[in-house]
Amino acid sequence: MITIHEGGKVDKEVFCTDVISIKLEDSETLHSFWIQTLANCAGLGGGSKRDLFTWMVENSVENIVIGTQRQMAIDANVSLRTVNETFKTLMAAGLLRKINAGAYAFEGSVTKYKRSKNKFFNLLIKCR
Repeated sequence: MITIHEGGKVDKEVFCTDVISIKLEDSETLHSFWIQTLANCAGLGGGSKRDLFTWMVENSVENIVIGTQRQMAIDANVSLRTVNETFKTLMAAGLLRKINAGAYAFEGSVTKYKRSKNKFFNLLIKCR
């Protein structure tokens, strides 16, 4: 990674990576793997919070999910408390922001692989 500062000063940052090979199940795609990875990184865990997150991504249009939390709870078949806790977690992780009452925007990379059917891909995930 190279960073160029104002005035032309260049910093080079070297980092090491490990390559981990994962074989996806026949039913898995890049999209399903990506959602699972984001959910884990955001601290959603599994169960109904991950199910809601998946539902939100699948029902988003151009990174926007529309509806009140109450309506999303009904549509996604989860409790209002689950929706509220999931939203707080996603917002704290910087993956979701409120646009206005009833409209929320995902950070761009969340829905990047939404329609992908790829089975072979490389991802570099930087943890801080």
